[in-house]
Amino acid sequence: MEVTYRRNLHKSYMCIQEQEEDKEAYELHMLENVRVPYLLRMEIIVTEGRKQYWYDISGKQQLEDYLSGKKMDYGILWNLLYTIRELCFVLPEYLLRENGICLASEYIYINLENEGLYFTYLPFWNQNLPEAFEHYMEQILRKIDHQDSAATELGYQVYQRCMVKNADIQGILQSVIKKEKEDQPEKEIIKTIDTELKEISYGDVEEEKKYFDFSKYCLKKAPWIFEFLSNFREKNLEEENKKENSVKENSLKEKVLKKKFLRKRHLTEIPKKKVAEKEEFTEEKEEFTAGKEPIHPTEILGVCSQELKGKLIYQGMHNCEDIWVEGETFLLGKNRQQANGIIEAEGISRLHARISRQEGIYYLEDLNSTNGTYLNGEPVEYHQKKKLCKGDYIQFAAEEFLFS
Repeated sequence: MEVTYRRNLHKSYMCIQEQEEDKEAYELHMLENVRVPYLLRMEIIVTEGRKQYWYDISGKQQLEDYLSGKKMDYGILWNLLYTIRELCFVLPEYLLRENGICLASEYIYINLENEGLYFTYLPFWNQNLPEAFEHYMEQILRKIDHQDSAATELGYQVYQRCMVKNADIQGILQSVIKKEKEDQPEKEIIKTIDTELKEISYGDVEEEKKYFDFSKYCLKKAPWIFEFLSNFREKNLEEENKKENSVKENSLKEKVLKKKFLRKRHLTEIPKKKVAEKEEFTEEKEEFTAGKEPIHPTEILGVCSQELKGKLIYQGMHNCEDIWVEGETFLLGKNRQQANGIIEAEGISRLHARISRQEGIYYLEDLNSTNGTYLNGEPVEYHQKKKLCKGDYIQFAAEEFLFS
């Protein structure tokens, strides 16, 4: 399938070349003139007798790119399954086929403002939805954060159900989502337990893990036991905190008094200390000039093992920092949780661009940023890789860097 990306002053588009002549003209009319929920809006463009479908992806990003540098958590997975379920309900209302939905990861987009998901409907596409969904769930299981117990449980539960031949995807998602809504309070408690487990100190990991595992078991089998254990544990923590606070209060008073005493003593010793330091420095200088080698000479370690790095040298006026480019894939943007290189400036997208390295050569690509990426003054289209050379000027929105 031939896919290109284009941008004008106002919008960004994913452009797909027609593969075969459309059989159902009403589908094209519906997709062009009606805003179908959960589907990318489509325009038909004819150039030189060839038909192209232009999908509006302004303010959106491929879900694949959105997840760059992080795993799929419970929230995103729930949103994805819920949207597919809703889409199955919506399509018949607009006389559209389920088999026209393309579930390949590069055709699923997320709105960067509200995290709403959008799918691509291809008029020439005809793939069995249950088979496509099963294949897509296999990919999702690889991307799920397996430290997130709720996400892992939900993912494998859906995958097992959709492995049945000619599975009813709409029915499966309907029953799973209904059950998830009923179990939501339990999921939140378990998720909180998992979060607390990650935050505890290393020395207490094994002891705390046993407690949390047992708590999860009690939560499912006998909720009253879980409540009793929680209350008992809270009382113990309160007593421990009281003891710690009293100890801290006493030690704090001691520190204040000690600090005052040391400060007074320090002020009286400053002149003596300066004289002593000056004499010591003079003696060391004489020893060095006499030709004596230092006992522990300076050594440069690991020069050969240093990884190849590129550097973005800031050329603008907004006090942005220079950026070292490391690794095979390097993300740039203002989202500190995902981006490797942070650009704190107006007009920079959460994930703005990506620099990749293949066989020692660097490449630049835009990630459908709002204000664009430019290489030596030329715009870089979404997912269009451009080779980087030393001395190239890169512009992210209005911020310019020199690549070296």
